[in-house]
Amino acid sequence: MIFLTGCYLDSVNSNKYDGRPLVIGVVGDSPDVREDNITFINYELSEIKNEQITQNLDAVFITKEFLLETTNDEYADVYRTAGIPFFFIESKKSYTPFIEKATSYNDVPTVKDNNYATGYLHTSGDEGYYWSFGLYNDVVNKKNIEDAYTRIFETIQSSTF
Repeated sequence: MIFLTGCYLDSVNSNKYDGRPLVIGVVGDSPDVREDNITFINYELSEIKNEQITQNLDAVFITKEFLLETTNDEYADVYRTAGIPFFFIESKKSYTPFIEKATSYNDVPTVKDNNYATGYLHTSGDEGYYWSFGLYNDVVNKKNIEDAYTRIFETIQSSTF
């Protein structure tokens, strides 16, 4: 008797980010990543409103615990004026609740694709770039999360417009 089974992979094998060193501000706990050329600096949420802080960073990560709070109108201005990308880690929403004033996180529908992170970089006027990062086969595990961060780092490196 021969059994044929399909092979369902639950982890991706990807290369580490090997670009220029990055300095990333984090509101919440710093992620556990495999790269050695990434420096994380932890900040309180209110500190990201300080232009002098964001001028010295390549990006800011905002973790799941702070997503609801970061949709306040005062932060929408920060995302639009900082000149660096912001990544909303474990957000199940698009970038919209973060950049649109008078829109709360709970008001925006959940994205149908299983995103792990959403990124946004404001460029000028009403223009900006946004990114979504999912996990391989939508499986939450260490390798897939590390891969998502690697893709985020590559995006940060290439997002100097």
